[in-house]
Amino acid sequence: THAENLLIEARVSRPTEASIQLNRLYFAEGMFAFAGADFASAKDWFLQIDGVFDEFDQPRLKAYLAEIARREGSLTRALVSELVEVVHKSGHSLALVLEVNILQGLYQECIRRNWYPEVFQELTSSVFIEDAVLLEVDLFAKPKFLVAKVPIKIPLAKSRELLAWSVLNGAGTRDEIVQALWGDVTNKRNLEYFKIALRKLRASLYESPSLTFDPILFENGAYVLHPRLQVLCVAKNILDARDDFPSDIAVLESLFLGYKGVFLSGIDSPWVVEMRQVLLDVVVSIGEQLGLLLLESDVFKAIRIFKRVLELDALSDVALCGLQSQVRVPLNAEARVLA
Repeated sequence: THAENLLIEARVSRPTEASIQLNRLYFAEGMFAFAGADFASAKDWFLQIDGVFDEFDQPRLKAYLAEIARREGSLTRALVSELVEVVHKSGHSLALVLEVNILQGLYQECIRRNWYPEVFQELTSSVFIEDAVLLEVDLFAKPKFLVAKVPIKIPLAKSRELLAWSVLNGAGTRDEIVQALWGDVTNKRNLEYFKIALRKLRASLYESPSLTFDPILFENGAYVLHPRLQVLCVAKNILDARDDFPSDIAVLESLFLGYKGVFLSGIDSPWVVEMRQVLLDVVVSIGEQLGLLLLESDVFKAIRIFKRVLELDALSDVALCGLQSQVRVPLNAEARVLA
């Protein structure tokens, strides 16, 4: 990544005294920490920069300090004023235009609060809005992940689990995620495991050349997938349908047939075990509804659907009754054998 390259270049220079090179090292360390969502360390590195510094990076420094403050809920007009003053003095507003994908939240917040709106509106309007990036997540049987239609590997199991949790649950605080995936938020080792899983997940997603932005943001104390990620996930669609089943047969069939195996097979965290049962219950209900609708238009397909429902839940009365109404053999016994 750019942050890693910047850090390597700065470390190679081996600065030994307060100088432009030393400040560049601090800046590179801070950018690397920011990229890893370690905002406290990033802030510490940035605040060590003193005196002369690169004119192009000076606005970026102030902008990242302001962005950290925004994410911490402590953004003030004074911080923004310092940023605007540096931009005017250096004449390098382009530096902030280039950071719009990461700092867009800061720019929009300043516009919302009417803090130098003319400056930040110009920044946000100076770039093209980039297209969404498709993220396909298949969480049944052996999980598969694709970015922009290209398969990617996520070697670390906890990183795969972290992505699955984020897709299904949306934004989550560090403690919520650690509690779900590791079970004890007071254990410092679990907090370190979380950092490793997050870092490895980011690194895996960044393997796709289509991904040019941080895929997992830290906003208002919570981690959330970047809004530019267009997530396609059958498990998520099934979950979203549990309170309001669609009436369209094609949609129901797509959801039902999309259930192709055990959810996150091989992972037995409590939240996974619970979600596994929830998804199974919803899929059975979808299959029952689909079978009933098909009885009016395609009896043979309805029978196939009811048989599949019984493979998932041998005690489905709806499926048993649906089959019994159409087939003349002793259905209860036959259906239970199929199950």
